[in-house]
Amino acid sequence: MKKKWILPLVLISFTILFALDISSNDLENADERSRVDTLATINSFSHLRNFHIINYSGDYEDILDYLDALYVSGQNQLCEDLGCSIFSGIGDLENIFFGRNFDNPQQDVLVGKYSSPNCYESIALNRLADCGLPLGTDFNNLTQSQSLLLLRAPYFAADGFNSMGVATALAYVEEVDVQIDPEKQTIFLTRWVREILDHAASVNEAIEITNSYNIVDNMSGNNTLCHHLLVTDSNGNSAILEYHDGQFMIINPGVEWQVLTNIPIYCVPLPVIFSQCNRYEELYNALEDQNGEIIDWRNGLDILELPTWGNITNGTQWSNLFDLNENVMYLSIYRNFENIVGVDIENFEFRNYGDFNIYDQSEIDENSNNINEAGESIELILFLTVDFISTGVSGTITSSNSDILINTPIRYFGDINPDEIVMNNDNPFEIEISEDAISQDAILNVTFTTDYDYIFETEIIITIGSTNSNDENVNITPSQIYQMQNYPNPFNPSTTISFQISNEQNQQNEQVELEIYNIKGQCIRQFKINPASIREKFKINSIVWDGKDDQNNNVSSGIYFYSLKIDQQLLASKRMILMK
Repeated sequence: MKKKWILPLVLISFTILFALDISSNDLENADERSRVDTLATINSFSHLRNFHIINYSGDYEDILDYLDALYVSGQNQLCEDLGCSIFSGIGDLENIFFGRNFDNPQQDVLVGKYSSPNCYESIALNRLADCGLPLGTDFNNLTQSQSLLLLRAPYFAADGFNSMGVATALAYVEEVDVQIDPEKQTIFLTRWVREILDHAASVNEAIEITNSYNIVDNMSGNNTLCHHLLVTDSNGNSAILEYHDGQFMIINPGVEWQVLTNIPIYCVPLPVIFSQCNRYEELYNALEDQNGEIIDWRNGLDILELPTWGNITNGTQWSNLFDLNENVMYLSIYRNFENIVGVDIENFEFRNYGDFNIYDQSEIDENSNNINEAGESIELILFLTVDFISTGVSGTITSSNSDILINTPIRYFGDINPDEIVMNNDNPFEIEISEDAISQDAILNVTFTTDYDYIFETEIIITIGSTNSNDENVNITPSQIYQMQNYPNPFNPSTTISFQISNEQNQQNEQVELEIYNIKGQCIRQFKINPASIREKFKINSIVWDGKDDQNNNVSSGIYFYSLKIDQQLLASKRMILMK
């Protein structure tokens, strides 16, 4: 998705103005207007699982002014009802958290880092549709003009936090008329958020910034405002800013927390607020139970999850929790609270605080018959994938099963990047099964720990099998596989795949095939086996696979599957690992 463009400076300036729908009558000032690093900004835009990211480079002040000229004039009614639930937890000064659910029809979400000169660094979220890139846009194949629309991103911040530990977010509320002070600049709603993120180091400074502007959204006609705002800082200060009677009323909390949804707060008794909004009541009661003290980010997200609603099509689109002491954001997209990503302002690196996916597991038993038997030692290899960067990963295995002894409980996996499969093939877990074990599924507890102190716990199962000849075979077909395995496994560069088939009906014309599939399910190698060889009762057949596809090309390391078919009927399929 990275694009490399080489454009003259004046052309860059012109295309920026064109993308912003702004007249280019004043092109003699084009050099001054090109302070955004256009190429670096656009090339930083990428897709990351269920959302998009951008690392914005350069001074966007002129872009903010131009968009204000467009939106404060009443030409556009940009913001629909921005339904949301917001809270500040300020009961523990060492753990100040600010949470926000953004409720809306389905959106493409943009997470951006902004570091304009003379501004505090910040991370902010907005809808890509606000930039002019509606739902359904092919973000993998943006045109040049579409890519330039990304330069609007700083202007449309719906919520965010900055490097000084200040967080803020907007919420829709019933409209009010704004009394325009001709001595003040009039700015659009989302620029209000941007000005606080860029220039406020405290709640008091955010209030000063607010009072220095006329702020409108024009959703109900010219010079109207249909939103209020919550702002919190890392010193434990919090305030709701709500416009009434020609000015912003500053509503300070009388307790160690504060909540904002989509109903007026100023001079409204708490029981009335509860009766008007169940989301407000849910958040308030949860925070009251803890006296506004948020234990950690998990606790904060648990509280934030309470008032979420709907689905991807319509409902909570994103939930973000800002840790204002550590300057880290924890983000859930589309109400998925199992797969959280964390990002800090300084590095803008998206780290995994959610699932570790055990893509596969391989058990190498002592006698290589693919059965984990009593008294046998097993080497266990786990194959891990993650949605977000996980660094310094180690795995620990325990079991409460008395038949299982873990000889090497801790193994190191290292760094895991998205779309990468990492395995502990060089240092497998070593397990012993007791001599007295009976056939069963044994549960192993697995804990993964990162070097940034995130812990994820899950379970896996290994099957303790039996070679007892009295085991029943059910649903035996005329051509029934008795045994299929490959050795060695893992292997390099070749492995022998063996199988034994009963052919009681002696059907001589059966077509026997052994097929090799890659992890994407594509058949890469096919072996046709002489039917005469399987007519000999109890004969073991074998095929050697040399790690090449049907075009004689060497395949890469990874997981592969081998399947045995007779007359296109699948009899069995197993996995193997090629390790180079």
